[in-house]
Amino acid sequence: ADSRPLSSALGHAGPRLLGLLAGSRPPGSSMGGCNSATGTEQPAREPIQPLTNETQKASPPAQEDTSVGVLGWLGFVIINFAAWGIISVSSGIAWGVGFVATLIYTAVLVGLALFLRRFGDKYSGFSNLLWVLTCSFIFVLGMQITLNVVGPAAGERDPIIPDGPSIVVDNDLTKLLPNDAPAELKDYAANSYSRPNTPTFAAFKSHVYFTGMSDVSGASGGDNVLLSSNGTTVTPVETKDGEKLFDARNLDELHNALWFLASANGQKALYKVAALHPKVAEAVGSVEQPNTDIYDLRRFDGTYYFKGAYGCENGWTMTIYKHRPGDVGLTNLRSPACAVVPDNGDDSTTSPGDSTTRPPPGKPIHMLWSALLLACWPMMGAAVFAMLKMQAHGTFANLYVGGFITLGLFYLIVMPADDGNFFTFMRRAVTVVSSAVCLGFGFYSLTRLMKPPLVEDMTDWIVFFAGLSWWFVIHMNLEIPFTDDVLSWITYAVLIPIMMAFSAMVQRTLPMALAAISLFIMSYKIARETVVLMFGHTYGEVETVVMLSMMVLQGIGIIAGAIAYAGNRVYIDGTWRNALSRCLGRTENTDYRPTA
Repeated sequence: ADSRPLSSALGHAGPRLLGLLAGSRPPGSSMGGCNSATGTEQPAREPIQPLTNETQKASPPAQEDTSVGVLGWLGFVIINFAAWGIISVSSGIAWGVGFVATLIYTAVLVGLALFLRRFGDKYSGFSNLLWVLTCSFIFVLGMQITLNVVGPAAGERDPIIPDGPSIVVDNDLTKLLPNDAPAELKDYAANSYSRPNTPTFAAFKSHVYFTGMSDVSGASGGDNVLLSSNGTTVTPVETKDGEKLFDARNLDELHNALWFLASANGQKALYKVAALHPKVAEAVGSVEQPNTDIYDLRRFDGTYYFKGAYGCENGWTMTIYKHRPGDVGLTNLRSPACAVVPDNGDDSTTSPGDSTTRPPPGKPIHMLWSALLLACWPMMGAAVFAMLKMQAHGTFANLYVGGFITLGLFYLIVMPADDGNFFTFMRRAVTVVSSAVCLGFGFYSLTRLMKPPLVEDMTDWIVFFAGLSWWFVIHMNLEIPFTDDVLSWITYAVLIPIMMAFSAMVQRTLPMALAAISLFIMSYKIARETVVLMFGHTYGEVETVVMLSMMVLQGIGIIAGAIAYAGNRVYIDGTWRNALSRCLGRTENTDYRPTA
């Protein structure tokens, strides 16, 4: 084909294109004057300067990418993971070696953070995280001194981690039996991990006893209630105090009574039902150790035996309980229930029958003050310095966590050593502090549309730590989603729009995401309770389909609301902010209504 028409066209278009790039007028065009299409006068435009070395030097440099990318952050994570491992292993060798390793790594973090300041804001993300880690390792250094220097010097020991020699619990249950025990009983004890829980039903006199779920029992999902039936009606078996029995197993008939293992009101015991009172269970004997797991009830020569497992200071402990019909209570064949080593520096261990016990530790007052003065407050002081001098907004995390550590240490210092309300106090402290921070910062953000740069950068950290801790603690306080208390669920439903409002106040997504999770929990609860009202506590295929269908309807409603909110987010959030501002006596002139 002839290429001359194409080359001719390029020849004519080339000068025209270069003229446009250079800012000159192509033939027949006008930079000002009358528009050829409309005939209206157009203002003359500044000519476009040609791209030369001089203009490149005079023009400001393009904004450089300040991110190191995924690989950079991956390398950072790997280094810190390895550093934590080195410190942990070094501390296992000797605490002094671990202390030196921690000190060196902390110095490296500080040096690297100061070095990155030379690049301005280019690596601000790295620098910010380096200061957070620096403050955290300052706390670690202080705790190493507290545990390994101050404590031993004051003759104190950690009340959580026992010192001195320890033993491995001997869970050979055959050693708990007398030498003349029958062979079948020894075989039973030798298989200590056998957990047969059958039978869970039995025919006794004119009744059939079995475990199940029924709306008559008033049980909630997952509770196996002991029921009895005379062929006409089904009723729950209860204790003399009216408590229902759960997880009944190993039912066995002996001496005109039905014997079995079960729990009532959280107390696990051996029960029996007499023929004269077929709907009332009597506790023959309850286990004394808390959180004991009981199982495998057997009868040998007219005497009942069953196994138990519970936690002791020196480890998970297994035992055998014994009851002879006609006797009072249970006999724990392991005496004492928890075998420990003496607190006298002796490396000898105790046998299952040894009654030596370790005295409970006193309050380590020197260690508590040392943790406060050498670990917690230095960390918080370094966090304040890094925040104000180095603009490290992430050190808010160190201040926030350090504040709770300070409260906890002061509580342990002031309260008696045997006080058992520490976790309740901390739960309430987290509730009050996180609520105050969220509320205060929310209204601050509302009244300060233009926050200082440091505060604006700190917003993400405040919302994450304060908002997330508040969201978790309200679930702990209200016992959501496990409670059946109506007031708790009503309170929870009221708090969901508050979370959404907080999201609009601080203009961050995390509180809205947490509110979405709470909406999912509420949708399940509403669907489940509706099904219970319609069908009772039975839970079959029809009930499941109805419950899931209701969740689908609620999900459609939530999606519709989300679409409406996403399309009018600026207007909705702005209207909400304006309303709150007027309540605070501050008027905003911003009109957030969408324009056509």
